[in-house]
Amino acid sequence: MGPAAYRTAGLSQVSAELGWTITYLGDAAPTEEPILDHANHAVKNLEALAGWTHSLSGKALEMARGCDLPVFLAAITQCRPAPYWA
Repeated sequence: MGPAAYRTAGLSQVSAELGWTITYLGDAAPTEEPILDHANHAVKNLEALAGWTHSLSGKALEMARGCDLPVFLAAITQCRPAPYWA
């Protein structure tokens, strides 16, 4: 479900009931970055990584300037569960 899961779970409402003021700034999206040339063939999707880093750092600065306590909530939907050994 991704970030919508936090909204569906009512996190904003519960936080407001606890006395916090919630400002929803929208879902994050990566910026478009130019092709980055590098010699390390183990590095994959460097442009996407740079796009997300640039986007989130900009959003963090925006939040830090306008909020008392900026909070990022992430919902990672494309990861595999870690193996579990008993």
